[in-house]
Amino acid sequence: MKTIEEAAKEYAQVKKDEDGYVGCITCLMVGFTDGVEFAQQWIPVENELPPDNEPVLTKTVHKHHVSYNVMSYSHYYGKWFIGFNVQAAPEFWRMIEMK
Repeated sequence: MKTIEEAAKEYAQVKKDEDGYVGCITCLMVGFTDGVEFAQQWIPVENELPPDNEPVLTKTVHKHHVSYNVMSYSHYYGKWFIGFNVQAAPEFWRMIEMK
């Protein structure tokens, strides 16, 4: 698997070669890495909740470990679910697939 830096360099080179981009290659690389950082950010549940009943990746930090789950949040019930089971609220979430 490529590192983010390797993927950014490849993206910039493809834009230059195939799309005829004549601007700043470093700018393309910075834009690419900024987009990756945005897609990887964890959103605290106290700041924002995900769309109603949409599966999201969740993260809960425990004393000695971190757990991850795919859960959905019901705005109607005000609870987090895995399938039909009510779960304890996670601390962070992020979209599984960016649209």
